Amino acid sequence: MAATPNQGGLWTPAVWQAINSAVQTTFASIAVARKVFPAVELPGVMAVPVDTLTPGTPTTGPLSIPEGQTEPYFEVEVRFSLTYGQVNSDAAGQTALTLAPLAAKSLAMAEDGLLFQGAASAGATIMPAPAPAAALLGLRTLSPVPVTAPATGAHILAAISGGVGQLIAASQAPAFALVLGTTAYAATYGSLIGAAPTSNLLASILTGGIFVSATLPPDRGLLIALGGNPTTIFFSDPPAVEFLYRDTTGSYVFRVFERVLLMARDTTAFVTLHF
Repeated sequence: MAATPNQGGLWTPAVWQAINSAVQTTFASIAVARKVFPAVELPGVMAVPVDTLTPGTPTTGPLSIPEGQTEPYFEVEVRFSLTYGQVNSDAAGQTALTLAPLAAKSLAMAEDGLLFQGAASAGATIMPAPAPAAALLGLRTLSPVPVTAPATGAHILAAISGGVGQLIAASQAPAFALVLGTTAYAATYGSLIGAAPTSNLLASILTGGIFVSATLPPDRGLLIALGGNPTTIFFSDPPAVEFLYRDTTGSYVFRVFERVLLMARDTTAFVTLHF
């Protein structure tokens, strides 16, 4: 880590390492956007360069990115508290080892809500306040593609084929990935094309993976082009636990936090699906 969060003189370094390792393992297993997009650690900075892409055309000139523009990280946190006894009579930090991964679960879902919808999640604090227009579902992407009702395997395949066709026409390249809301995911995995599950056939097209996220609207999907890394997640440090203060009851208040920013350089790398 570039900086060590405040540990308040509590527990040994080995216990803190175990707590943070549990947090990072839990976070990595749940955060969907991190499974889709490359993530780059960029520590020791207050802001990230804005890589807004200018497409190369005969009018605008070569492919380029302007210099000198930056955006600050979002800081996302989820808090939990421990009693005096749970801190001072528990040298192994067992209660912290229980609560911190649960907070990390909420942190991972808050990050997905931030990146996909620009939405705050219950129990999480995001600073500065997220803006839906800057999140992936708020971008001016390629034309949305409806899945013809009922959402049979053939209709889902036709919609995804149409979306991939749009991406290719916009000079995007594989791998292609798909993130689905819960209803859309159930329809995709519960339908057949012939005698084969629809998901089996789609896996050969969507080699970047098929994922489900409860942070998307249930009937939405986001088809994503990954070739050339048009989208990157930047983060300052892995998620970690920090001691904040003792409250009026004597409890110890901690937070699991991260600093993160998604850089969508090329908005033509996305197609929204409507189930």
